[in-house]
Amino acid sequence: MGRSGWKVGKIVSLALGVGLIGVTIPPTKLAAQDRSLVDRIAAVVGDSIIALSQVQERIFQLQAGGAEVPPQGSAEFLQLQRELLDQMINEQLIVQAAVQDTMIFVDDLEVEGLVAEEIDGRVAEFGAQQTFEDGLAAQGFTLSGYRDLLRGQVRQQRLYQQFMQKKSVGLSTVIVEETEIQEFFDAQREA
Repeated sequence: MGRSGWKVGKIVSLALGVGLIGVTIPPTKLAAQDRSLVDRIAAVVGDSIIALSQVQERIFQLQAGGAEVPPQGSAEFLQLQRELLDQMINEQLIVQAAVQDTMIFVDDLEVEGLVAEEIDGRVAEFGAQQTFEDGLAAQGFTLSGYRDLLRGQVRQQRLYQQFMQKKSVGLSTVIVEETEIQEFFDAQREA
């Protein structure tokens, strides 16, 4: 894997626990007619959508977390967008399965606490409340909108975590000895 592939992989790894991506879309006929375009659909997953604003938020969160994001419009940036969107689609599929599982429940008080912690952490990173809100505004978000977005993300993360935890309970750990690996490698050396 080349250096740029490594960077993209590293950024995607940083995004796993976070939440969204930024896409530059050329103006459409609708926008050219001087109408305001609020949001775009990046993907449809079952009965849910992944909006462009969610993708942009994922990029914002990466940048706020200190990740180096490739320049907008570059091939690396487009690759990052595709990878993050694929990741978001996979997460959404798991969340939809978790929602259908009647044994999984997400506590609203826990969600609100996690959202408050996240916002407090971001404010601390930016140094001041106003600086953080200015950063949000530069990305096209309000504090209230960002809080709502985080609330949805945290709820989805908790659903995802609980579903994956429930599914992994029955799995056993497989231990592979080094001698078994070496035997397999020796047997497959020709291939």
